[in-house]
Amino acid sequence: MRILVECRIIDLSPTGARLKPQSDRPLPLDLHLHDEDLDFSTPATLVWIRKGEIGIRFTPEPEAGE
Repeated sequence: MRILVECRIIDLSPTGARLKPQSDRPLPLDLHLHDEDLDFSTPATLVWIRKGEIGIRFTPEPEAGE
């Protein structure tokens, strides 16, 4: 897995997260959040960007064969 930008998790919910990227590098709309400390990894969609923070919504893993 390729890491685009390191982020600090500010808020985490069952449906998404608010993150503080450590750089202002552009991000794709579809991304993957991975946190080694929480042993957590999931696909997500970028929903909003404001004041140096981003909001993402977790998306379901594709079913096998899709």
